[in-house]
Amino acid sequence: TDLSGTPSFAELLRRVSASALGAYAHQELPFEKLVEELDPERDLSRNSLFQVAFAFENVPLPSFDLAGLEVDSLSVEGGASKFDLTLTISEVGGRLVGGMEYRTDLFACETVERMVAHLRNIFESIVADASQSLSSIQMLSPAEVRQLVEEWNDTATVYPKDSTVHQLFEQQAALTPDATALVAGGETISYGELNRRANRLGLHLRKLGVRAESRVGVCVERGAELISTLLGVLKAGGAYVPLDAEYPKERVAYMLADAGVSVIVAQSRLIDALPEHDLPVVSIDDASGDISEESADDFDGGATFDGGVSADNLAYVIYTSGSTGRPKGVAVSHRSVVRLVKETNYVELTPREVVLQYAPVSFDASTFEVWGALLNGCKLFVAPAGKLSLRELGEQVSAAGVTTMWLTAGLFQQMVEEELESLRGVRQLLAGGDVLRPAQVERVLRELPEVCLINGYGPTENTTFTCCHRMRGERDATATGASVPLGRPVSNTRVYVLDGEMRPVALGVYGELYTGGDGLARGYANSPGLTAEKFVPDPFGASAGGRLYKTGDIVRRLADGQIEFQGRRDGQVKLRGFRVEPGEVEALLGEHEAIGECAVVVRETAHGGKRLVAYVTPRGGELPGVDQLPDADERLSVDELRRYARERLPEYMTPAAFVVLAHLPLTPNGKIDRAALPDPAQPNGTEMAYIAPRTPAEETLAGIWSELLGVTRVGIRDNFFDLGGHSLLATQLASRARAAFAVDLPLRAIFEHPTLEDLAALINVQAQRTDNAMTTAMTTDAIVPAPSASDEEVEALLAEIEQLSDEQARMALAANATDSATSNGN
Repeated sequence: TDLSGTPSFAELLRRVSASALGAYAHQELPFEKLVEELDPERDLSRNSLFQVAFAFENVPLPSFDLAGLEVDSLSVEGGASKFDLTLTISEVGGRLVGGMEYRTDLFACETVERMVAHLRNIFESIVADASQSLSSIQMLSPAEVRQLVEEWNDTATVYPKDSTVHQLFEQQAALTPDATALVAGGETISYGELNRRANRLGLHLRKLGVRAESRVGVCVERGAELISTLLGVLKAGGAYVPLDAEYPKERVAYMLADAGVSVIVAQSRLIDALPEHDLPVVSIDDASGDISEESADDFDGGATFDGGVSADNLAYVIYTSGSTGRPKGVAVSHRSVVRLVKETNYVELTPREVVLQYAPVSFDASTFEVWGALLNGCKLFVAPAGKLSLRELGEQVSAAGVTTMWLTAGLFQQMVEEELESLRGVRQLLAGGDVLRPAQVERVLRELPEVCLINGYGPTENTTFTCCHRMRGERDATATGASVPLGRPVSNTRVYVLDGEMRPVALGVYGELYTGGDGLARGYANSPGLTAEKFVPDPFGASAGGRLYKTGDIVRRLADGQIEFQGRRDGQVKLRGFRVEPGEVEALLGEHEAIGECAVVVRETAHGGKRLVAYVTPRGGELPGVDQLPDADERLSVDELRRYARERLPEYMTPAAFVVLAHLPLTPNGKIDRAALPDPAQPNGTEMAYIAPRTPAEETLAGIWSELLGVTRVGIRDNFFDLGGHSLLATQLASRARAAFAVDLPLRAIFEHPTLEDLAALINVQAQRTDNAMTTAMTTDAIVPAPSASDEEVEALLAEIEQLSDEQARMALAANATDSATSNGN
C-alpha cells in the first residue's frame, strides 16, 4: 500500500484499487512458484510468507433449502489462531460485522481491544470526511489522549524554582554550619567552611569581571578544591565549563572558544595540559594567598554588583558529542539543576545520606552527585582523583559508608560481577546511561534486598534525569522481564511519545520520546540553528513559548504508563555512559590528509559490551602497501590512525579498532552499507610483529586479556588499549590480575605499563616483593641494611633517567625510593 504524500482516504482507495487489480491479473500463478521465487526463511514459530491477514467477506454464503428445517450458519471457534493477527470483516444484512483473531502468546486481550477501538475511531473519522488526509486522522479517543498527555505528566511539585543553586547552598550552610559537607582526600569540611572557601573564590572572580552569564573554564581534579571551585564560580554569578585535562588540546581549545570562556580556574599542575590561549588563569594553588585575603562572608549572588543572578541564568555548559564533527555545549540554567534535586520523587535526599561523587565533572551525572548532596544537607564523599580499580572503588564505598551512589550501566555491570558485596551498605543505587541487563538487575534485587535500585534515564539536554524506575526486593526481581523499563517522568518533568506529526501514539506503539518541563536546557551554546532543530515548540504546553526536546530515542508506553526503550532513530550510541555521535568521529577522521572515505560503527564484543570500529579508505583509492599513499608523507597505517585520533578525541570516543579497506560497501542507492562492513578479526589490527608469551606470567595475563577483549591471540608487545581496552575494562583487568597473581595491582599501573610484556614484568616484581615481605615477617634474624650503590651504578641510573620524560622520571625515582626503603626495612 502506497502511503506517500499523505494522501486522503479517497485517494488511498484509488491506489489500493489499482494495486489489487494488478495483483488479481496474476491470481493463477501457482502457489509453489510463488514460494520458490520468494524463498522465505523457514521458521516454525511463524508463517514464513506473512503473519497478518485481512479478509473482507462480502459474498453471501450459499443458502440451504431443506424441507421441514430452518438452516442458519453457526460460527465455530477454531481454538488456535492461524496467523499472528487476522482481521475479518463481513457484510451481514447491510451492516459490517468484524472480528479479530490473535495469538495469545503474542498479544494481550487488552491490546487487541485497543486495536479494535482505534479501528472504529478511524472508520468514524473517514465516514465523516473521506477527503481528509490520512495523517490528520486521530485514532486515539479523547480519554486516551488525556491520559497520555495530561494524567501521566501530572508531575508538578512545589519546589524552590526561583532560587539559584548557590542561594540554596547558602541556606543549607546557615542551617547546619557545623555539619559535614564533604569528605575528600582525608579532609573533612563542614558546610560553613565550604561556604567560606567558595565566598573567597567568588569575590576573587568578581574582581576579574565574572558576572551573570560569564563562562568560567574549570580544570580541577576531583577533590575538595573542585567542589569549592564550582560553588565559587556560581557565587560569582558565572557558569562553569568543565575542562578535562585528559582531553586533546585541540578539543579543549574548541570548547574554550565555542563557550566564550572569559576566565579559567585551574590547578597549577594542570595548566600545561591546556591549549594556548590568552585568557586570565586563576591558579587555585598559586593564587591561594590572594584568594584567602578575600572576605568569607556571603554576598547576594551579584545583586549588589552589575545586576543579580536569577534561576534563569546559566549554571554550567557541558559538552557532549555532536554529529556535525564538533562537540556541542549544552547550556543548563540554575532552575534546571534545582528541579533535579529538590522536592523530587525518584530518590530520597536527606541529611542522613552519604552521597558518592565519582563521575567526572564533564559528565552531567556529577550534577546529581554534587548538588543533590549539598542542597539537601547530605554528606558528599569525593572519591580520590584518578582512575580506581573495582576493588579500590568498592573499598572506598564501604569505608566511607556511602548510602547513595550513581554508576554508569557498564560500571554497574562490572561492580555486580566483581564487587557486589561492597554495595551491601548502599541504600539507593542509581544506574543508567545505557541499557541495564535484566539478569544483573535481578541479581542485585535478590542478593541485596535492602538496596533500592533506580534505573535512571535522561539526556544532558534535560539535566541528568528525565525518567526513573525504582525497584526493590524479591517482588521486583520476579517482575523483571526482557528489558528494564525507563520508568516514569521525575518531578516537574513531562514526556511524550510522538509520531512524525508530533501526535501521541497509542500504548504499545513505538514513537520518538520528547521531553519538557523545568529540567529542559536553554539550548546549545553558540548554536542557534541546532537549538532550533532539537528544541521544538511544545504543542501541548499551557503557556506560550514552551519547548520540547527531541531526544531521538525510540520508545513506547507500557500499559501501566512506564516508558520502555527500543533504540535510536539515528546513529547516536552510548559507550560507558558517554553519548557518542559516530558522525563526529567520522568527520574528524575525514580531515586526515590520507583518508578518502570513513565509516564508524558500533560493534558488540564477545561479552556483550560495545566498541567503536572505524573503517577507512585511502585517498586516491590505493590500498597502503609497500608504496607511499599518493600526496601523503606517511602511510595510512593503523598506528598512525590511532595516534591521530587520540590526539584529537577523548579516550571514550577513540575507535578501538581501525580497518583499512579498498572501498566501502554501498547500498543500491549509493549509501554506505554499514551492515556489510566486515567484523575485524583482530580488534587492533596492529602492524607489530607477533611474539608469543614466553613466561607463565605472560601466558596467564594473555589469557585474561583474550577473555576480556574477545581476541584470539595476544602477543607480548601488544598494547592493552590498542587491542580495544579502555578504562572500564582496565578495572576488570586489575581485579582479575590481582586474583590470579595474588598481588596488589593499582589501576594506574595498567595505564603506565600497557603492554603485556611490561605489565607481566611489573606483576613479577610485585609478586617478588610480596614474597620477600612475607619472608621478612616470618624470620627473627636482624635486618641487614642493603649495600649502597657504587658510583658506576648511580651514573648508569642517572643516564637512564635522562632518557625518560619528566613524568616517567618522577615515577622511576619514586619506585627507586620505595625499593630502597623496603630493602632497608625502613
